Amino acid sequence: MNPSDLPDNLFSNPPPIPPDALRLLRSFNYGTLGDGNATAGMIALVSMCCTLAAVAGPGAAITSDMDGNFPVGTNFLTAGSLAVEQVGSQVLGPLRMLQNSLSGNAMDAAAKSNHYLTKKLNATVGPAKSPISPDHLATAKDSMLLDSLKPSDFDGDGFRGGAASLLRRKAFSGGAEVLYRPGFYFEGLNAELLSSQLVHCHMQHPLVHVPISDLTQLSRLEGTCLGIMDGCSLPIKTPMHIKGCVIARTSVEVLSRFVESRDNASWPYRTLWLVEEPLGPLASQVANQVRLDRMQERYASALESLLTNRLGEGPAPTVAGDIFLGQKRVVKHLVQLERDLPGVAGALRNLFPTLFFGMKHIVDSAQAPKGFSWYLDSIASLAIFLADRMVHSFKRMRHAEFLAHKQKLAASICQRLQRGPLTVTALCRSHNRLRADVCREVLEDLRAAGAVTLEGNLWQLADSPRLPYSRPPVIDVG
Repeated sequence: MNPSDLPDNLFSNPPPIPPDALRLLRSFNYGTLGDGNATAGMIALVSMCCTLAAVAGPGAAITSDMDGNFPVGTNFLTAGSLAVEQVGSQVLGPLRMLQNSLSGNAMDAAAKSNHYLTKKLNATVGPAKSPISPDHLATAKDSMLLDSLKPSDFDGDGFRGGAASLLRRKAFSGGAEVLYRPGFYFEGLNAELLSSQLVHCHMQHPLVHVPISDLTQLSRLEGTCLGIMDGCSLPIKTPMHIKGCVIARTSVEVLSRFVESRDNASWPYRTLWLVEEPLGPLASQVANQVRLDRMQERYASALESLLTNRLGEGPAPTVAGDIFLGQKRVVKHLVQLERDLPGVAGALRNLFPTLFFGMKHIVDSAQAPKGFSWYLDSIASLAIFLADRMVHSFKRMRHAEFLAHKQKLAASICQRLQRGPLTVTALCRSHNRLRADVCREVLEDLRAAGAVTLEGNLWQLADSPRLPYSRPPVIDVG
């Protein structure tokens, strides 16, 4: 064969998608979310699931009578071009609209309440001595309502009951938190500005989006992102702690440079990487497979429903499901990946419950078509596949130089074999300082691709090489 016929990605093919995971994606009509592009559609669907879990609020979980609760929530990072734009418009776009609507209404309500409170206090102490602004609305409300507590509530035996009431949310302000702490979605790169905004975070559970365009921004956001992921205290006098989720969007180039540079920033490794690269060969579609319709509308409806429950101080949303065996399978696989990417098991531990939570809410947001079906085992397979892709992306970026060297070496070996069969020893001699183990590794990869065969101890070119795909697939979304 001609060495120029070797595909460019001979040594960096992404892992193949399991058939049951592919059927699951098709059931959720993922192709429509990516304008027919399989990778972009999958990334959009997974991003929707992670976002729904993140905005649901603290306590969101999968519940099982036998195995307890499995918390949901996974930080994720999208890298690419088309997929990044799809996530921005289809996933984050509806979120921005809802946040802007709530913030606008909260500002209007605060202005009216501020006028009322200012007028009431001015009647007793005068306007000059008691300036009140919307920023101080919460303090003013709580200060006035504190007077409703009687000293007897904290005398003797009544002390325990009074203290217990203070530990409950909304001890004073009822449902007014949504007016002066209306934030559930934040975005930006300025750590100081984000800190000041997070004071107004509803239930201290933010979803923060950081759009990365420069390698240095990854390092500058280390403290901010880790603080949101792990939990931290806000820079105010009253102790207030936040803990939430982070979404990042960037280009493949920036992410690759980050991995190659071995930067000390650790927060990107605490996220699920959704990198825009081919899914691999896709099996033929099952005839008459029932798919969900109006995926974008379903996501928007699920988003609004979860936020309505959260802002209305409803119970923490849960989904019933016996996921223990699937979670055990996923975690076992994640632990095995630790040798290739340390920390991946902790970062993706909640991925399987998060996918199930998000998909369940998308399905329940409207009536599903007759005959629609989906299975927990398929969601577990998808979670494992996503983890494998993340590790593959990391290794491809970290070892890009070595993989490029192997690609050139493969072409050179094929060129030598055009003259006739050769042993490993002969091939090593024909290449300056080529180690035998590296030569065998390249030959085995070539054989797996169908480019060469082994007869005895002689390697030779195959008559009809079965080369792997070299172009991203486009699926039919009809």
